[in-house]
Amino acid sequence: NKSDSYSLQGLTEPSNWSKTENQKTNMQILVLLLQLRTSLKELPKIFEGPKKMASEMSTFEANFRNEIKSGTALIDDLGFNQIFVRYLIGSAFALERVINTMHKENFSPNERSSLKCSNYMKELERAVGLVHEEHLKVVACTDADFAKRGFELLCGRILRSFASHCALVRPINEAGKRKMIRDLDDLERILSIFVPMSGQSRAYSEHEAFKQILLVEN
Repeated sequence: NKSDSYSLQGLTEPSNWSKTENQKTNMQILVLLLQLRTSLKELPKIFEGPKKMASEMSTFEANFRNEIKSGTALIDDLGFNQIFVRYLIGSAFALERVINTMHKENFSPNERSSLKCSNYMKELERAVGLVHEEHLKVVACTDADFAKRGFELLCGRILRSFASHCALVRPINEAGKRKMIRDLDDLERILSIFVPMSGQSRAYSEHEAFKQILLVEN
């Protein structure tokens, strides 16, 4: 695989993150589905006018609204399961390649050098920015139900993948643990471009628990 030979810097070269032809096509289809979704949600406005009591709502209007709701749900299912999830899986694989480079970082530093920002975190922040700007921004700007759900899945996967790599880092000393905790904090900030990090997420709870483990001295 050509990507395996990229240097740390090369992994986040903008040219390596451009959409492929298939990705362009899939994103165009997804955008059309989002536009259709928006249009469907606008249709009930044709009934706007003097406010009616719920009991006065015509059977036709009620059925019409139900059909709009069903149609929107179908669009969400198609956009999420058939296109967006697959797109997010590709994005996760790309970001995990950058995370994998943490094993080149020194986690047995002296106290002074441990205060420096990890190089791989700089590249990960750059990579997340490129994924968002080049691939996912158009979805992030919508109110589609599946957008937030998809970004939560992506962030959950990245949080868990990051923790898995951290657990394998050797050698590591106390200064290195503190450095790793700062990296974990930075990860929360970096991923917040997609969704706010929340204690309600199981992946986030595991992420916080891992930081607590690192605080325990040998």
